[in-house]
This record gives sequence, structure tokens and C-alpha cells, in this order.
Amino acid sequence: MQVLDDFFQKGFRPFFLGAGLWAALGMALWTLTFRGDVNLDFQWSPRDWHIHEMLFGYVSAVIAGFLLTAVPNWTGIAAPKGWRLAGLFGLWLAGRVALLLATHLPPLLVAVIDVSFLVVLEVWLVRTLLKSGNRRNLVVAGLIGLLILSNAVMHWNVGEAFGVRGGLLAVIMLMSLIGGRVIPAFTRNWLAGQGSAVVVPEFGSIDKLALMTSAFALILFAAGVEGILTAAVFALASIAGAARLARWQGRAAGKEPLVWIMHLGYLWLPVGYALLAISQVSSMVSVTTALHALTSGAVGTITLAIMTRASLGHSGRPLQASPATLYIYGLVTFAALLRVTSGAFADPTLFHSLAGLAWAAAFLTFALVYGRMFARPQTG
Repeated sequence: MQVLDDFFQKGFRPFFLGAGLWAALGMALWTLTFRGDVNLDFQWSPRDWHIHEMLFGYVSAVIAGFLLTAVPNWTGIAAPKGWRLAGLFGLWLAGRVALLLATHLPPLLVAVIDVSFLVVLEVWLVRTLLKSGNRRNLVVAGLIGLLILSNAVMHWNVGEAFGVRGGLLAVIMLMSLIGGRVIPAFTRNWLAGQGSAVVVPEFGSIDKLALMTSAFALILFAAGVEGILTAAVFALASIAGAARLARWQGRAAGKEPLVWIMHLGYLWLPVGYALLAISQVSSMVSVTTALHALTSGAVGTITLAIMTRASLGHSGRPLQASPATLYIYGLVTFAALLRVTSGAFADPTLFHSLAGLAWAAAFLTFALVYGRMFARPQTG
């Protein structure tokens, strides 16, 4: 069928669609389980399943879709397509099914099925980067390797904190690296198109400081180091991250939703770091609340921003945010704000549920609106 042939010609099509659908379905299942409306028979606790499937299920699909689209531009070497791409997508999908049916399967088999997707993606990435001589981006492959290790650790010992925190470290640093390239570049291009005299600086010392302090703080956190040292480093990372974001001149691009949403998504990183700093020295903010600023806020917003823009551009459509796209951005922002502030209320259950509903609605809308583009691309 022509639709399937087109669908599996570009990596972002199956993986962005799969990511959107899984983010919506996975969050809906978790919210219903959290409320006690359903009782799913997970091998792990519902909370651990939720964490794993958002971090290693949803985010891994977004990463795959992005890399399979971006790496050919970095290297000049074509990405897998056709049956090879379909097979890779099928491997990711098999991991989601295996986790849902884990009580009926040997734990080792579930782990092998789930982890193998990222391993295959990593092998392709490393081979392509080395073949092209593009060693600059081997750091991306290193972070994918950390994601693989963290996933394996979580399967080996679900209660092991490093499995989650190591995975979060990999994802946040990937967003910091890639975001540090695309956000100022997209902002710079949009401002130039508007004839603006505003200058977006190139990568500099502030960027280096932000990346180094973020990495150091997250490494301490992943290693289980708590207290004043971790708080101080997270505070420094927050200040450096905010300074980095300010240099990208987001206020000057406030009229373009496809640009300002990326700035808004990145803003959640210094906010999350500040909340983590407070959580290390005070009970005013819980670690869970701070982590949701990074996950629901930064990860959710930045990944949606990248998926919407990349889908438009690589489907041959104008880079313009439709009303549906604005609706998506509003929903994911509302979900993050609800989840981060829910702890301020005596009974946060309602707010957790509303946040989950808004998140699921944002990603379901993305899948429905952008899925049509993937099925009927205008250009390659």
C-alpha cells in the first residue's frame, strides 16, 4: 500500500506518531490506575511502570524519530527506511506490549525485548557517525548509551534509583545539547526573516557553564548524593540555565508560536533545577514535584515543540502553528503547571488527575492532527 510505503520512508513519521499515541494512552492508564478506577496487573508497581514508560517508552520514541531525521543531515548518510524502519519501529512497539504483558512473560525476556530497541538504534547511530567522521556528535551516542544502561538497571532492580535518575540525566542532557543548537538557530532564522536587528549570540562561555553545571548536578543526583552540595550545584545550574536562555532572545520571537514554545519548554529546566535545589535543603518542595517540572514541564514541552516543528518542515508544509497546534501547546503547559503546583493543595488527587487528562489530551491531539500529515506527506 502506498500509504504504508510513504509512512516508513522517514523515521519521524512512525516514531512521532507512536510517541504521541503512547504518551496519551500511557498517561490515561496511569491516571485511571492512580485514581483507583482500574486495576491493571503490571509486573511492576503502577508507579514504576508509569515512570518507565514515559522515560524509556515515550521519550525513546521521540529520540529515535529525531535522530533518524537529523543524523542524515549531520552525516550525509541515509537513515533506515522501508522494512528496516518498520522493523525498528516494531521493536519499540514490542517493548511497550512486553511491559503491559510482563506478568505473563519471563522477566529476562521482557528486559531483552525492551532494551534491544535502544541497542539497535545505538549501533546504527555509532556506525553512521564513525563512517562519516562526525565525531562531534558521539556525545549524543554516549548519552544514548547511558539511557540503555539506565533502562537495563531498572529491569534488573526496579527499586534501584539510578535506573530512573540515570535515564533522566541522559534525557535532560540530550535536550540541553540539542536544544542549545536548535532553539537559538530557529530563533535566529525567524528574526532574520522578520528583518529584526536583534542578535542571538553564538555558543559561548555561558552555554558551557550551563551544560557543565547541569551535568554535574544531575550526576550528583543520580549517584544519590543529597544535601547542601547538591543544592548548591543545582542552584548554580538554575542560574546558568536562565542566563543561557535569556541570551537566546526569546522575547523578540514572541509572535511566533513554533519558536516561543521552545523557549518556554527550556525555561522549565532552570525552574526544575531551582526546585530540586530547594528540595535538598527544605521540605517546602518535594523531589517528586521538582522532577515533574523537568519531566511534565521541560521534557513534555520541548519534545512536543520539536515534534510539531519537525513534522511540519519535513512534511513540506509551512512552518505555521495552526489553532490545533496552539491548543496542544496550551494543554501541555496547563498539564505541567497543574502537576507542579498540585502539592500546594491539601488533596492533590484531583489536580494530579486533571494534569494527566490535559497531558493525554495534548498528545492525543498531536497524534490525530499530525498523523494525517504522516499518512499523506506532501514532500519526502
